[in-house]
Amino acid sequence: MLRAGTLGLTVDMPPHDARSLRFGEKVRVHTVLMLNPQEGKLSCYGFLDEVSRDVFTLLLKSPGVGPKAALSLLGMGTAPLIRAIEQEQLASLTSVPGIGAKTAQRLVLELKGKFAQVAQRLPEAEVLPAPQAEVTQALAGLGFREAEVLAALNALSSERTGLAELPLEELLRILLERLRR
Repeated sequence: MLRAGTLGLTVDMPPHDARSLRFGEKVRVHTVLMLNPQEGKLSCYGFLDEVSRDVFTLLLKSPGVGPKAALSLLGMGTAPLIRAIEQEQLASLTSVPGIGAKTAQRLVLELKGKFAQVAQRLPEAEVLPAPQAEVTQALAGLGFREAEVLAALNALSSERTGLAELPLEELLRILLERLRR
């Protein structure tokens, strides 16, 4: 439930966005308002960044993908989702609850190549070396904001060389210690 002035709104969000919110915190939410013709009701979907909202609207253009499935897909992260579609990683797509093999194939067929403009607006964390990107995604899943994780990663990389060679677990441990401070 989000409050906008004196109006309270129920907004469906990707799980990682919803988990990162704190009670009473002021945030900017980028929304999509949709009419559900079967139920005759309005539904509001919210995202903490414009890129996720734009990817959501692109996903809805694929036949067989509704708002619920699009939110589930966004649960894997915006950049990994785009990468999975662009690189035809069907296994990654089918690992999302509610997405079967046919839907994954349809997503790739319908949307491959349509994320170029959106991908240009992705934060720098999405182009990090694989271990750093994985750690960023893992920490976001634990509720840390991407900006916090990026700041910690940048500080760590300026203090220490060889960050890319660190094992994933070690990098995660170091960043968790930094973020708990």
